Amino acid sequence: MIFYGTSFSKTLHIVKMLIYQRYGVKEYWIVDPATQFVFVNHLINGEYVTTIYDRDKTDVPVMVLENCTIDLAEVFAEHDEVKEWSD
Repeated sequence: MIFYGTSFSKTLHIVKMLIYQRYGVKEYWIVDPATQFVFVNHLINGEYVTTIYDRDKTDVPVMVLENCTIDLAEVFAEHDEVKEWSD
């Protein structure tokens, strides 16, 4: 599951995390285009462990999909192109 947000409140993030945890969502991502950070949350032994990546990280593993990685540099490059086009 991937959640995109231009900004997100800490309260909303915690509420969503607790809901995902209750239902056993194994992995979810928060992509924040404003800061260009990605927060990858993995459910391990019933609790989330968060890894933070910046826009230059390539080959971020998607744990729930075998042999799947995402190149964040490419993702944010596309974001930059869309932002430039809309300005």
